[in-house]
Amino acid sequence: MATEYTAWLDIFDDPQEARRVMLDGPTLVLGRSGDVDVVIDDPKASRRHAAVYRDEVGRWRLRDLGSNNGTRVNGDKIVDEHPLTNGEVIQLGTVSIRFIETDENSSREVTNPELFLRLKGSNDDLREMAWEEFYNRYAPIIAGYARKLGARGDEADDIVQEVVTGFFNATPRFVYDPNKGRFRGYLKVATIRAIQALVTGNRVRGISLDALEQEVAQTADAGWDEVWDRERLAYALALTRAHYQNNKTFKAFERFAVLGEPAEAVAEGLGMSVDGVYQAKTRVTAAVRQRIEEMEKEDG
Repeated sequence: MATEYTAWLDIFDDPQEARRVMLDGPTLVLGRSGDVDVVIDDPKASRRHAAVYRDEVGRWRLRDLGSNNGTRVNGDKIVDEHPLTNGEVIQLGTVSIRFIETDENSSREVTNPELFLRLKGSNDDLREMAWEEFYNRYAPIIAGYARKLGARGDEADDIVQEVVTGFFNATPRFVYDPNKGRFRGYLKVATIRAIQALVTGNRVRGISLDALEQEVAQTADAGWDEVWDRERLAYALALTRAHYQNNKTFKAFERFAVLGEPAEAVAEGLGMSVDGVYQAKTRVTAAVRQRIEEMEKEDG
């Protein structure tokens, strides 16, 4: 049976996207030298800078290997070693590396600190990653709702920018209190207000004020909820696909459960048993459901 990875490093040494390195061995050495496990191409990194390893009880730890500039975690320089927890950011020279750990039984990430708290954190790298997660999670919902009301492509992008910028400016003062309502409702109100402002300013022409007023007057949130649930599922699927590295298990799930291909055809095409296809569906479905539940807990 193929190894199921339970931890990895997202290395931000490329401005376009992170480089993912799976932790599939007992020790991984990082540094500038060409003969280490993970090469960090940064002049401020030492040739053998640091190592990530699993201790005798199975916990991942970070060890500085006598580097010239030291190794930092969440902005603080470590002394010799540091026990890693999910979501922490390692700094080697000018390169940021995010440590991710998953639950072996459920194939989901161990719960991070609440997203809204991380958006206000003091560490620049952690805060930047939190904003990226916020955008990836909510921008498709905002854009999908705007398009549902009639916004054109560029107009939907402008609405997303307006909402996200407004939330960014309000973040230092924003305190999420689930007792005052769910974030789902808060984001809908923020989106409608942004649309109203853009329509009034003639920056959005695909949505009429009459249609918007009718939407505001509705007590039910059916339209918003439809978009929310659809985009939330798409985001959870994308996260799960990344976790499985789009491997055979995920492909079997996708072809059988999403695309509706017969189990026998999927099994034959992927070189696995029919029972394996059913197991893939069960396992990946559970992982997707758990991701959605985790996001719903953060949203309140």
